[in-house]
Amino acid sequence: MLQSVITPSVPWQLGQIDKGWEWFAFTFHDQKEIDLTPEEIEAMLKSSDQVAKRAYSRMLLNEGHRWALHAAPEAQFVVSVCGAKPSSASILNLGCGTGRHSLELAMMGFDVTGVDYLDSLIEKARSEALKKQLHNVQFEVGDCRSIDVGRQFDIVLCLYDVIGTYADEKENERILETVFRHLKPGGKAFISVMNLDLTQRRAKHTFSLAKDPNRLLALQPSRTMEQSGDIFDPDYYMIDVDTEIVYRKEQFAAGTSLPVELIVRDRRYRQPQIETICAGVGLNVLWSRFVRSGHWNEGLEPDNERAKEILLYCCRQ
Repeated sequence: MLQSVITPSVPWQLGQIDKGWEWFAFTFHDQKEIDLTPEEIEAMLKSSDQVAKRAYSRMLLNEGHRWALHAAPEAQFVVSVCGAKPSSASILNLGCGTGRHSLELAMMGFDVTGVDYLDSLIEKARSEALKKQLHNVQFEVGDCRSIDVGRQFDIVLCLYDVIGTYADEKENERILETVFRHLKPGGKAFISVMNLDLTQRRAKHTFSLAKDPNRLLALQPSRTMEQSGDIFDPDYYMIDVDTEIVYRKEQFAAGTSLPVELIVRDRRYRQPQIETICAGVGLNVLWSRFVRSGHWNEGLEPDNERAKEILLYCCRQ
C-alpha cells in the first residue's frame, strides 16, 4: 500500500511506519475544507448548546486563569453593596463554575449554595471546600434554566456570562426566571453580561450566517477560553450581523482528552436591552453599570475600552 502511493514526484516523507499504523498517515493528510451544507448548518445550530457545555468542560479554570483572579474583591463588593451579615443572609450562586465566588463568601461566614451544570467543575468546587474545611457551602449539579433548589435566598448571583451562554434568547430568560424564583421578597440579585456595544466597536470580522455561512471557515481559531480568557480579542471572533450572535473557534489541547476545535456561540447585550429583559421576569433593576473584572466599584463610561461587562443590581419586589 505504501509503495503504491510513492512516485518520483511524490516521495514518502513520513519514514518507516509500523504495521497497522498506515491508516493514520492517510487519514491525516492535508485536506481542503469543504463548504457547509444547509443541513449541516442546521445541525450545528441545534447542537450549539451542547458544544458550549463541552467547551466549558475543557477549560482549566485553575488559579492562574484570567477568569479566576478577582473573586475576593468581587465577593467583598457584593457584601458591601447589600450590607449583608453572615449571621442572617443566605446566598445562591447560579453558574458557579469551580466555586470561586461561593468559596470566598463562605469564608466570610455566609450560608452559600453553588449550582453548575458541569459535574467536573462541581467536583473541583467540593474538593476545594473540603480542603478549606468549609461546612457552610454546598454545591449542586444542575441546569440553571430549570433547577429548583427548594428554598429562597437573600442574595442570588449569576455572574460572568451565564446569561448569554445560549444563542436562543428564551433560554437566557429562563435563567433569569430561576434567579427570580429563588429570591426572597426584597432579596437582591447581582447579574453580569457581556457588553455588545464594545464587542461591535472592536469587531474586525462580520458575516451573515443565513447568507454566507461558509465565512465561518475563514475565522482564525485560538485557545482563548483555555488560556487567556480574553474573548474580546477582535482577531478571534465574528459577529452575525442579522442576529448579533458572536462566534468563536476555540481550541482545547490541555488535559488528558484529545485536542478538539469547537465553534462556540454566545449572546451579548446592550444596557437598555438587558435591563428590559430583567424587568420582564419581575426583577426591579436598582442600577446597572459598565465594569471590568475585579473593579466593580468603579463604574466606567459606556465607550471605555475596559467596559467589557454590564453589572446589574436587582431586587425582587
